[in-house]
Parts: sequence; C-alpha cells; structure tokens
Amino acid sequence: IVNNLCRIMSRKTGKSIADIESLVTYVKDRPGHDFRYCLDNSKIENEIGWKPSTGMEKGLEKTVEWYLSNPQWISSVKDRSYTRYYRLNYSNR
Repeated sequence: IVNNLCRIMSRKTGKSIADIESLVTYVKDRPGHDFRYCLDNSKIENEIGWKPSTGMEKGLEKTVEWYLSNPQWISSVKDRSYTRYYRLNYSNR
C-alpha cells in the first residue's frame, strides 16, 4: 500500500516518486505485533450480498484527493487545533 500511495501522490502532485519515497520511514515492528492486516469480506458478501463499491486502488486515490483538497484539515492536525472539537463534544461523556 505504501508504494501505491507514493505512486498516487507523485501523479497527483507532480513531484517525483523518488522525492515522495524519500519521505517514507520504516520503523522496527513491535514484538508480537501483527505483520499483516487483511480484511475478509466473504461473510458479509455471502450473508447479505454486500460488496465494496470502490476498489482499493481507487479508494486510495480518492483518499489522497480528499487530503490534497482539504489543506485546512491537515493544518489543524499539524497544529493540534482539531483536538478542540473532541474536547468540546466528548469531554463531558
């Protein structure tokens, strides 16, 4: 998925794939941590006929497009001002 995201970001931003890949930092896995996560839709497909309307590649592309179109949200995460929303709406629960 990381390689797919780098390729999509390169295509959407016009930056070289090498520049984007240089931002990726691989960290040592925690002992006992799962090496792989995988969703299995078979039960919901078999029981009620549900199937995803968007494939993984297109979903990643749409997600990247959303982030690129919403720089104010990214700024709020960087400066942590987004936490104000959660304090206001969830602190008294």
